Amino acid sequence: QISGMLSETDEEILEHLTSVEVQEHEDIKSGYKITFHFEENDWFSDKSIVKEFSVGETGEPFSEPVQIKWKPGKEALVSGKDTANAGGAAAGQKRDAPPTNSESFFSWFDNSSSFGDECGEVIKDDIWPN
Repeated sequence: QISGMLSETDEEILEHLTSVEVQEHEDIKSGYKITFHFEENDWFSDKSIVKEFSVGETGEPFSEPVQIKWKPGKEALVSGKDTANAGGAAAGQKRDAPPTNSESFFSWFDNSSSFGDECGEVIKDDIWPN
């Protein structure tokens, strides 16, 4: 399920992923956090990115946006935003960035993706070894 969410750029970034940890809150029903550990890379300065989920009154998980510290010019490549000619190509030329209608896995961290918090549930329940 996760592989369908990944763009070529996401896959390139995830080559720098060294490990993923899932940690349940003390009261397992109150939430969990997922920590993605990365080696040094050209995309962002974070060594770890943590997405934390809490369970609301409805019983559904929710999360707060996570700010990734993107290196200059890299956020636009991932977000698909056509800001400041992010791909480095002249107007009308092909660029290496994903099309502006594509969605990055990394937009899930700042809650701007359509993937929703179900992505966290898939990682926690289906990918992370229990």
